[in-house]
Parts: sequence; structure tokens; C-alpha cells
Amino acid sequence: MHRINARNFPVQKVVAHICIPVCGRMCECSRQKTRCLLYHEWKTMGEAIVISALVLAAGESKRMGSMHKALLPVSGSTFLEKIVTELSRTECGELIVVLGAESEKIRERTDLRMARVVINTEWETGQLSSLRAGIRKCSPESEGVLFTLVDHPLIKESTYESIIRLWKKNRHMIVIPTHIGRRGHPTLFPHALYHRLLNDSLPDGARGLFREEKSLTLQIEVDDPGILIDIDTMDDYKRYIGER
Repeated sequence: MHRINARNFPVQKVVAHICIPVCGRMCECSRQKTRCLLYHEWKTMGEAIVISALVLAAGESKRMGSMHKALLPVSGSTFLEKIVTELSRTECGELIVVLGAESEKIRERTDLRMARVVINTEWETGQLSSLRAGIRKCSPESEGVLFTLVDHPLIKESTYESIIRLWKKNRHMIVIPTHIGRRGHPTLFPHALYHRLLNDSLPDGARGLFREEKSLTLQIEVDDPGILIDIDTMDDYKRYIGER
């Protein structure tokens, strides 16, 4: 089952159950029209603000040796499952995981039922190709995209929530978290910049837009060193996670 976060849909009455049809056609559910969740379409229940969350996990993890980063253990789970679980509890209306290298192994060893999985066949060209693969699969109602990386598993759930809250008050802006003045992950981009993320050359990746669009960039200071911690090697893993 693919998760819909009801908090994104302001209605006067919350029904006690959700009807999940398997036909893909429109159906009536407690007098609200809802589309089949199996087709990853979205409820139309008033003025919905849909934030798409993307988890980029397509890289090869060469410096990690034989273990893909997505499968590394943390807090009784894996990097990828921890990030997906925490994002699923936020106000994001859809959750997309972008896989590439070792995608079959990752799907076999993780529970990704709360997310839609997208395969980036061009993962070897770099991280930007994964971001683009994810954006192309966002819901047509997507108004902002929050993207994070699988090698940043220590980001606090409260950080995701703080970024989303600030963006909802400034929906045309890019929102970036900082810790002790240093920028980190994740970043939330507005729909107005999707075309540039998809079509501009961006040799420095998505963050190249920050320098070009300084007037559209908001920073939010968070008490979360996890936004800066990139687990790239086993030494990084032992240093920051150890026995977590």
C-alpha cells in the first residue's frame, strides 16, 4: 500500500477508513472521490498542498566496499528504511525512492512499501540524474520537492518538519537547513524551479541554483549535526554510527 498523508488534505471530517479499489478507476469513498492508491494518484479533497519527498539512493557506494550504503544498519533498521520511515511521518504527500546500482538487492532486503520506487538507469552519470528521474515521477499536484540522500541517515525527523513548515509559508522559495552556519541536507525546491532542475546543465548539481537564485533562498538554522554528516566510508560509519 502506498501511503497518503491525510494531514495534507484539509477536510471537515476525517473518515474512519480508506477504501482502496484495485481497478484504477474513480470510486466513491465516504462521499469523497479518491483514486486507486495502487496507481499512485492522489486524493482530491479540497485545497491540497503536495510536497514530494525524494530519497536518492542510486549510487554505487564504491568507497563503502562490498556493502551498499542503503543497506547499512542503523537503529535496528537500514539507512534507507530509517529515512523512508521518518519522512513518512512528515507532511509530505508522496514519497519516492530513486534506486540504480544494486537496485534488485536493495528492494529484496528493504521494506519500501511506504514509497514508490523509481529506477534511474543513468545512475552512473551522477546524482543530478537521480534527482531528475525522481522529479519526472512526481505527482502532477506536486508543489515542492524535498530531496535527501541515503548517506545522510542521521537527519532528525524534526529537521524535515521544520523545513516543510518554513516552506509552506514561503512556497516560492528554496529552503536549506544550516547547522552552526554550515549548509547541509535536505533541500526543498518549489515547483517553479522544476523546469530548471530538469533542463539546465547545472555542472555543480542542484546546489548550483543556490548561487544563481540567492534572492529565492531561505536558510533555517537547526540543532541537528546530522544534516552535515555524510557516511561515505566504513571509517565514517564507525565514527558516527558505531553501535547505534
